[in-house]
Amino acid sequence: MDVALISNNTLDQIGDIGKGLSGYVAVAVAIIALFAAKASSRSAKAAERQVEAQMRPFLVDFPQQGLKKAGEEYQLPNGKWEQREIEGQIKGSEEERWITVYFRNVGQGVALLEEVTICFDNCSWSFGRDDFTAKKAVPAGDTTVVGAMLDKDDQHADKFAEIFKSSKGLSFSVTYTDFAGEQRSRVTADIGNKKGTNAKGVLGLKHENVE
Repeated sequence: MDVALISNNTLDQIGDIGKGLSGYVAVAVAIIALFAAKASSRSAKAAERQVEAQMRPFLVDFPQQGLKKAGEEYQLPNGKWEQREIEGQIKGSEEERWITVYFRNVGQGVALLEEVTICFDNCSWSFGRDDFTAKKAVPAGDTTVVGAMLDKDDQHADKFAEIFKSSKGLSFSVTYTDFAGEQRSRVTADIGNKKGTNAKGVLGLKHENVE
């Protein structure tokens, strides 16, 4: 029987080929692992965004309704305190130039109020956290009465009484964040007279994300 002999050179060549293939296999495994890691990272980020969305607060206006018994007290922008009698009621003083608006958090997380803006007659006034009245940490399902007062010495604010009496032209915005302070949103309520009445109400509501 003939026996084929394999030279040492041939064995070395086969070994070199094996080493080369091992290198390619290692690279392929590394690439697969990289793609798997990226896919896993995307899935994790998507899951994180979903959780954040579920925990995000969301402010809306609160419809006017009477209370069976007197509610808790809240501070007016002029420094006085008043007890809630009619939930959702928009109040204001034409002479003192202040207004209060009800908001409810219908989201899943705490809303931290940051800023209030009043707009009318192509002018706007912004109030920082220390310059407006409200319960400034609003848990999910809870309401808050947000109020702000214009400076009496501001000549551009002279039209407040006129605008407040009219049926439209006044907007009231609240900027707020989630509890972590990572997601900022703004809700803007258009204020005016309800149809067929002199009672003030929210005629429209706009939501937007803020950078």
